[in-house]
Parts: sequence; structure tokens; C-alpha cells
Amino acid sequence: MINDIAQFYDSIANIYDNGFAHNQGLLDFIERVKPHLPRSAHILDIGCGTGHPVSTTLAASGHRITGVDLSPAMVALSQERVPEGRFVVADMREYEHSVAEDQPDAIFSVFAMFRLGREEIEELVKKWASWLNVNGLLCIATMAADDCDPEKIANGYDIDGLCARAVRQQFMKKEVFHTLFTRRGWTEILHQNGLEELDVRSALFVPPKSMSTSNANFYYIIARKRV
Repeated sequence: MINDIAQFYDSIANIYDNGFAHNQGLLDFIERVKPHLPRSAHILDIGCGTGHPVSTTLAASGHRITGVDLSPAMVALSQERVPEGRFVVADMREYEHSVAEDQPDAIFSVFAMFRLGREEIEELVKKWASWLNVNGLLCIATMAADDCDPEKIANGYDIDGLCARAVRQQFMKKEVFHTLFTRRGWTEILHQNGLEELDVRSALFVPPKSMSTSNANFYYIIARKRV
């Protein structure tokens, strides 16, 4: 399955930005993060995709970038666009960052966890929080289950009401199923891992019709590691 996902993203690497790189909600999210970053911050971009707009924008602001993605083609594009950055082909669930060498000041995960299971997402947030510098930022762009059409939530919510595990969406002509937490679910995960929300907002994104992708009310979270 992992190889299939990597191959799929390899196949759309050269057209992905046509539909998704100019998402104004995402661009605004990055701008809201920037004032919270120290000078020459170390940014870890998990699921970096083509590198645009997260890695490119932050590198242009003088920050140091490490990017991770499953797709070799997308990693190659990222490295081309941010030649001074370091980009790695890896499954985000298996990637390990050496905090002894360089603790990140901010970790971004932008639309990268939809296909994972609930427990995998919880483990990733726990791991990322442990990597962050004191006062470091966890910056997540996702969708909240609360914002989805109930008819698209195939199997309802978990018994605690915090997560829907099979939310039907269309992406690049394919029917896909996403794992989505509710807003309360995200708050609980963050607090359990020593993170507090600084800024939480939603923004509607309507992709070009040529992308054959569902409209999405994306959920943008900026959280800080508590001292």
C-alpha cells in the first residue's frame, strides 16, 4: 500500500501545484506562523510534497528547512526549489529526527495525515512534540470531522466522539477515505502532549474543477510546546 501511495504522488508531482499550491487559506496560515518563529529557525516539514508553499516560503524568510516525504518525485522537486534545504524520502511514521544535532523550532504537517489511522496520528503528534524545542511550534493543516457532511462519514464516530475513521472524499478523481478528528479531539491530543493552541481557524478551499477534488473546509492549528 505504501508503494502504491508513493507511486500515485509521483504520478501527480508535476501537476499538483496547479491545483493546490495557491490555497489562500494555507498561504495565510504560513503568514500567521512567521511572527512566532525565531530568526533562522529550523523548520521540519513533514509530508513536504513539492516543497511549495511551506518550505519555499519559509526558506525565503531565512529559515532552515528539513523536509520529509514518501514520494521521490516530490522530494526531488522540493530539493530543486529549496537547494539549501535538506529533503529526505521517508515514511513519516518511520522517520526519526536527531534532536541531539538540531531540535526543530517548528514542525509543519500540511494535509499529510488524512490516510493514516487514529492511533498512528496520535503517535506522530506525541513524537513530534517530544522533538520540539522549548516554545517550539506544531503547525497542522487538516480537516475537522465536525465540518464534514454527515453523509460522508461512512462508519460514524468512535465511541468517545473524538474521531471519524472513514470520511469519504474525492481527490484527483479517486474516492479516498480520511481519518479526521473533531475540533475537541485535536484539543485533547495537543493538551495530552504538552501543547497549547495559539491560533486555530478554518478556511474553505475550492480547488479548480480540473483537479476533480472535493471542496474542503480546512482546519489550521498553530500550537506551542509549553515550558
